[in-house]
Amino acid sequence: MTTTSDGARRWWATLAESVSSRIWPLPVAAIIAAVIAGVLLPLLDAAVDDQLPPWLGALLFSGGTEAARAVLTTISGSLITATSLTFSLTVVALQLASNQASPRVLRQFASDGMVHLTLAIFLGTFAYALTVLRTVEDAGDRVPRIAVTVAFVLTLMSVVVLVLFLAHLASRLRVETMLRDVHRETARTIARVGADDRATAPAPERPGDARPILARRSGFV
Repeated sequence: MTTTSDGARRWWATLAESVSSRIWPLPVAAIIAAVIAGVLLPLLDAAVDDQLPPWLGALLFSGGTEAARAVLTTISGSLITATSLTFSLTVVALQLASNQASPRVLRQFASDGMVHLTLAIFLGTFAYALTVLRTVEDAGDRVPRIAVTVAFVLTLMSVVVLVLFLAHLASRLRVETMLRDVHRETARTIARVGADDRATAPAPERPGDARPILARRSGFV
């Protein structure tokens, strides 16, 4: 029974790591959710636009059809450009870092939650703006103010996430951070495959004249 449970635990751990090390699941889910929201929010606009209180209507997009098209076109074009440029430069930086430190840096990049979140928000905002733009084209004189306002908010969120992503990347590319992450990943892999149960070589004897040196902070030599 114990062997079966250990095997199932290792299988689930392997599956979870396999999914988390893929870049595409969260961005694809974000794109699907964004397309659905881009279809439903204009319908909500048409249903409640005339019933909104004045204070809420003042916070929403107040431009006309042409202005809405211009805003959504700018958002969709700039987001896909920013996504391509940001991740292209990031991959180049990671390739240089992997050559200097460890090839595992690229694997850690692929499994980084901040990378998944950034890509999901960028591509989700792009897909949402593109979907709402199609609705504006078919809407005639009626402008989906709620949908356009949500696109504006998502764009501001994307800018904030971009700044946080760059700060996160700068922190991850530090030598001590890369070595620490590689060590943690190696320890998790050893624990997952059950290497602790195997026979290990005896530790080397400590020389008689050796003395411990305590580090007061993390770093590297």
